[in-house]
Amino acid sequence: RLHEALSELRIGGATTNLDFLRRVAESVGSAHLLLVDSSGRVAYSLDESFPAGSSLLTGGPAVGAAADGLSAAFHQCLASRETRLGRFLQLRGVAHPVAFVTSPVTDRGTAVGMLALGFGPQPLWDILADMGDLGASGEIVAGERQGESLLVTAPLRHERDAAFRLLIPSGPAASGPAAFGTTRPAAAPTAGPGTTGEEGYGPAIDYRGRPVVAAWR
Repeated sequence: RLHEALSELRIGGATTNLDFLRRVAESVGSAHLLLVDSSGRVAYSLDESFPAGSSLLTGGPAVGAAADGLSAAFHQCLASRETRLGRFLQLRGVAHPVAFVTSPVTDRGTAVGMLALGFGPQPLWDILADMGDLGASGEIVAGERQGESLLVTAPLRHERDAAFRLLIPSGPAASGPAAFGTTRPAAAPTAGPGTTGEEGYGPAIDYRGRPVVAAWR
């Protein structure tokens, strides 16, 4: 139904809703906006990373491996009816990784599709760069789970090129290349609690192998 409604908008020349969505995306600095119907088919796309008519569920050369990540977000979105921020994906033809905020589209209480708005990492980096209350050596380590390790997704105070390159192992066997480039294994297995959803604080060993006091979530 969502796909039919959008098709009627374009065919009839009434593009007000689509223009509104385009302006919303541009106002928040996003070049990636998708409307996906309940079958997983892309009904509207602001760019060619996910062409209109392609499927998040079947993938294919048109969308590449990024469809797998957005397919999982699609299923979670329709099942939970919640707005969520997903993991970073490498889109075809896009230099930087993109994370999508996904939200269900409903019609009289029934989920009929998903709206996805994609952002590059810079807005997050700008927030994390504020270390005014962390003293001379403190920093924020942000990342996402990749296997048994944490893939760092933002520059670090003591290693500025770590974003999407540095893997912090959570166990002795966790090492190897990251999805966005070849990296060296981190010095010590420190990422375990944060990557399993635990929250806490206390003494730890950081990615440089140095003793620190840390809080994690």
